[in-house]
Amino acid sequence: MSNTPLAAGTDPFRLFADAIYQDLGAPVSPIADGELHRFDDPDTKRNNAACWYVLHLDGLPAGAYGNWRTGTSYTWRANTDREITQAERERINSVVRVARQKRLQEKAKGYMDAQQRAGVMWRQAVPATTAHPYLAAKGIYSMGLRQAGDVLLVPLTNIGGELVNLQTIRADGKKLFLKGGRITGCFCLTGGAELPHTGTVHI
Repeated sequence: MSNTPLAAGTDPFRLFADAIYQDLGAPVSPIADGELHRFDDPDTKRNNAACWYVLHLDGLPAGAYGNWRTGTSYTWRANTDREITQAERERINSVVRVARQKRLQEKAKGYMDAQQRAGVMWRQAVPATTAHPYLAAKGIYSMGLRQAGDVLLVPLTNIGGELVNLQTIRADGKKLFLKGGRITGCFCLTGGAELPHTGTVHI
């Protein structure tokens, strides 16, 4: 826990913002409403909203903040002359629990939304051909892939065989996964239809 001395007339907003900047390297203008607020991780792409904070000012100024991408989290309170009470300690811990729960809910919703979108895109796409610019440049077969216009679609499935995400490959080779979709633990089984007849699988 980060403790910041709170001298008379000191602005707790600034102290909290300073603590965030020191630990996460991101400038913020805190809002003390007890709600979860998101901001960008400065070490990755813009509009990533990977960092978060929650700040309370009633009673003892206290809050929490962290980075979902790296998994780091911190609690903060102003270091006044009095000791923190059990109720205040529990409130800080509650802030962290609530923030984590909200993140899990957001992540689950992102997975579901991406999976639904992947299903629609996959059904509307047509089988890819070797004439696709990316496949032609690489000299490889379509291997069960699909395409929507000039965008190649690579299916990502889980161990149960469910389509959970798509990787899009544009004609210029730019690759992207659907935003918010599951990636960890998923894979694309190319040439899957022929596997029962090959006898050997190389990984």
